[in-house]
Parts: sequence; structure tokens; C-alpha cells
Amino acid sequence: MRISPPTSSSWPSLSTIWLQAIVLALCIQRGTAIICFDCHSDQGTCNEGECEGLVCVKMETSNIDDGARAV
Repeated sequence: MRISPPTSSSWPSLSTIWLQAIVLALCIQRGTAIICFDCHSDQGTCNEGECEGLVCVKMETSNIDDGARAV
């Protein structure tokens, strides 16, 4: 029994392979880390930390001294 190699028409084109690779990469890409302002009254700065995703939510904290709330 002789096996013949596949013809060129049975293989997908290079542009189709690239398009599928790009779509796959976009589907499995994780969220990019963005800088968050994670404020706690017991920490010195609010400009530290990262979170994943498109939206970063600021945490609401209250100042122990005057009870003012900061967002």
C-alpha cells in the first residue's frame, strides 16, 4: 500500500494560519496589570499595588482622626 503526500490544496494557506493564531492569542490573553490606588489608613501611600482587568476600583477608607471619607 502506497501513501501519497497531501496535495497543496488540502493544506490551509499561510494567511489563514496566521489569522487563526492571532485570534487564538487574543482569546487566551490575560488582563494586563494596571496601576491601582489601593488606600488603607494604616499604610503610608496610596500609589502602590496592581490589579488585573480593565477597571480599577478605588477603595473607600475613612480617616481615624476626623472621620472624613476618601475615595
